[in-house]
Amino acid sequence: MTFREKLYRSWIAPGLGRAIGQIREGRAGWPSERIPLIGARDPSKSLAAGRAELWFHAASAGELESLWPLIGRALAEGVPAVVTAFSRSAIPSLERFLRESGESVTGKLVLAGSPVEGSWARALAAWKPRAFITAKYEAWPELWMALASAETPLVIIGASRRRSLLATRALLRGLGAREPRYLFATFAEADAAELQEEFADAAEITVTGDPRWDRVIQRAEKRDPRVREIVAAASNLPRPWWVVGSAWREDLAVFLPALAATQGTVWVVPHSLAGSTLDPLITSILTRTGAAKIPRTSQRDSLSGTPKYILVDEMGFLAEFYGSCDFAVIGGGFGQGLHSTLEPAAQGLAVAAGPVGSAAFAEVTELKSSNQLTIVHDEAEARAWVTRCIGSDHARERAVRLESARARAGATDRAWSFIRGAC
Repeated sequence: MTFREKLYRSWIAPGLGRAIGQIREGRAGWPSERIPLIGARDPSKSLAAGRAELWFHAASAGELESLWPLIGRALAEGVPAVVTAFSRSAIPSLERFLRESGESVTGKLVLAGSPVEGSWARALAAWKPRAFITAKYEAWPELWMALASAETPLVIIGASRRRSLLATRALLRGLGAREPRYLFATFAEADAAELQEEFADAAEITVTGDPRWDRVIQRAEKRDPRVREIVAAASNLPRPWWVVGSAWREDLAVFLPALAATQGTVWVVPHSLAGSTLDPLITSILTRTGAAKIPRTSQRDSLSGTPKYILVDEMGFLAEFYGSCDFAVIGGGFGQGLHSTLEPAAQGLAVAAGPVGSAAFAEVTELKSSNQLTIVHDEAEARAWVTRCIGSDHARERAVRLESARARAGATDRAWSFIRGAC
């Protein structure tokens, strides 16, 4: 170990980690008892004892989505693993996984908040994983140095030539530190080519596709009982059915006027059912549509007659509900950041959304190039999209898009084979 590497690992990284930890936890501290933080000084005291064959780690909830199919595969095959996330945003996803899995994860998976810079080496020494598997972004210098020292491969799902990877690698070289063994699983051929040019023989690179497609396709094929009930109760409502999923008030300001003159039924699914979100959303719908009230799916008799606008004030089945609709608008793109477009895409729907945050999703470029996704910037563009949808051969085009979505399946198998074969 060079003097510069020792200086970073012994002095700079711990100080940086303390500062990062304070920012992450805030004044209230880590907000989950079921998802503990891995201790900085002695990780083994924070979690149950035992060796983890694989360590899955994500920066936040978004990156965790790419890892869930692989975590599920590890669980199915009885491979002991640790699953960690850095951001507080991942806590709901981790807690939901615990609720849904129940006793099936006991003794097989440990879910926790991740270490911070300066604590990775102790955590790796406690768990001794055969591979450290992360998604897209995570590139902490001390983590990479600790992986190299432990001779633990670094597997990146959805790897691409990101600045964070290049900067961390440059820092390690500047410190004279060893680099870990790189295993890059990319979503596209272009990403693999760029990484090959940058890393050459220093990395093992393969194209797997995005495991999230397997996850959403599996959900798309699920027949949710509540969706069946709603669709049966609404069977008299005119088609086409338009759904505004994960809706924010800003999205409705653009899309509701565009949908006002169309035939069919508009289903609005809020991004949250909290009163602070739901009340302004309802007010926006009433104001922009001129309706005296808006029926809610939670009110069992509300779907009688032929209401044009319906509020889906229930959660947990949006991915399945897309399959009963004809066209989809995805919320968040006019202020808070676009929500995932994968769920409606997997159902073969034509999709529209605002521009904010669209660059954060790898699939956006692919869906735009196939004309399945349209990014609109204002009401006029939203009206143009609605007009194109009405004039399209909807059934034929949807069948083609469904076939294309199914062709993306299998990424989990490819990524799992890559990991197991290399580790």
